[in-house]
Amino acid sequence: MDLAWSKEQVELFDAIERFARAQLKGDLIEADRLGEFDREGFLKCGGMGIPGLAAPAEYGGLGMDALTTVGALERLGFSCRDNGLLFSLNAHMWTVVMPLVAFGTEEQKKRLLPGLCSGAL
Repeated sequence: MDLAWSKEQVELFDAIERFARAQLKGDLIEADRLGEFDREGFLKCGGMGIPGLAAPAEYGGLGMDALTTVGALERLGFSCRDNGLLFSLNAHMWTVVMPLVAFGTEEQKKRLLPGLCSGAL
């Protein structure tokens, strides 16, 4: 059994790392002092498809399997210093997006998932 990441998975992980290092490097100390959440960073992550990694492509997600999703989030965690942003992305994905994928009606999925996957909602 081959447990190595595929070329496509590694390319995704590398793209996420480059994105995080270039785009998610705000002043954490100042944001903490002001009690501010990096909404702009969250929207940038939405532009990369991170909130919708495991959601089906037909609803605006990337349609990744669970293992690829976890690998992508792990790489994001190593590349982004903002733990509040990382926590928010994970909470958004695992407590809103994925339950809607699993239990939402077709109407709810079509109406809500594109915005949730893009980070707009």
